[in-house]
Amino acid sequence: MGAKTQTATQHVLEFSIKAPCLPRVLSSWFLPSSPAPMRETIPMPLELILSIIDIASYNERHGIDKRTLQACSLVCKAWAFPAQTLLFRNVRILSGRLCDTFIHTSTPHLRSTVKNLMVSLDQRHPDPLHPDALAELLLLCPNIEHLDLGIYSDNEFSFDARTLATFHRVKLPSLRLANWTPGSALLKQLLHAWPTLQALSLSGNPSTFVADRSLVPCAFRELSLNARPSASVEFLLWLLSSSSESLKIVQFDRTPRSETLSYITETFGPQLSYLALPSCNLRHHVEAIEHCTSLEDFKLEAPANPPFVVWKNLPPTVKRIGLGIHSDTVLQSLLDIIRSSFVLAEVVVHLWDGAERNPQLASLKIACALSGVDLRFTQELSHFRELTKPR
Repeated sequence: MGAKTQTATQHVLEFSIKAPCLPRVLSSWFLPSSPAPMRETIPMPLELILSIIDIASYNERHGIDKRTLQACSLVCKAWAFPAQTLLFRNVRILSGRLCDTFIHTSTPHLRSTVKNLMVSLDQRHPDPLHPDALAELLLLCPNIEHLDLGIYSDNEFSFDARTLATFHRVKLPSLRLANWTPGSALLKQLLHAWPTLQALSLSGNPSTFVADRSLVPCAFRELSLNARPSASVEFLLWLLSSSSESLKIVQFDRTPRSETLSYITETFGPQLSYLALPSCNLRHHVEAIEHCTSLEDFKLEAPANPPFVVWKNLPPTVKRIGLGIHSDTVLQSLLDIIRSSFVLAEVVVHLWDGAERNPQLASLKIACALSGVDLRFTQELSHFRELTKPR
């Protein structure tokens, strides 16, 4: 047998190294991506932050919520400044220690944000606030708009010349004075110290409402009286001697004497835009309203049944009405006004005890809805006063 011949077989090997083709969704998971370019952070405008905090901290029933403002001031550095600005808008100081703390710890900026200052000068307090400290406090708050000043003493009280001279350097537009001292010179001193006063609210002892021979330099736009007994015509003649053309707003927290109300409405009635009375049940109340031909706001706080002619005599210029009602209050005359008025925009009702059972409440809601009148109900007197205060 012959030998077998072996032949070599040539094999060709080829390799192709390629990345597998992945789906688009999966490839984005595994393949690295380039980092996004850093964008510059644009800070929120201070005015916008201030508006947000102001709206968030306002409670319609109780006004400014200090706890919310304190929480906002701790959120971040950008929020601290506007929150503190709103927090210091209303300041209450009732003792000497609190006054010293405020003066020495607050910054000039925070003191410049104070708009409303409530102060008590109580000689019976264990740590009373001294009048000189009040004068310094007013100077340190250059933008103050309203001072709520309560003075309490068993003896006659008055400010010395140095304190009054400091007061005179402050341009104060609004004052609420509660004078619970036996003296009568206090009001005269303050009116001459602050001739820039435009709004005045008075309450306290009868000695507060005593006329003086001096000329009052203030031209008041707004006057609120809480006097018992009612302020006399003689006192009002003296107090309003420079307000013949400026007085627009009058509020009586207690029922005034017939001659007092008649003097106000006969003298200033045609120019009054706001009139508030505790009640309106007597004939002279009705006659007084007839003189107020330009009223825009009318308020009756007590839950009574005003005579039909009260609503009938309201001028057609009335835009807002506030009244208190109980279960038996007759609302038919008010319903007629709502249906016929072309300018009435708002009705605020204070529901006294049992007022929810008034059979005409449903008719009141329907009449306001059909006439496009904003109707608000409240069971809290403080909330009612807040909703119906002068604008």
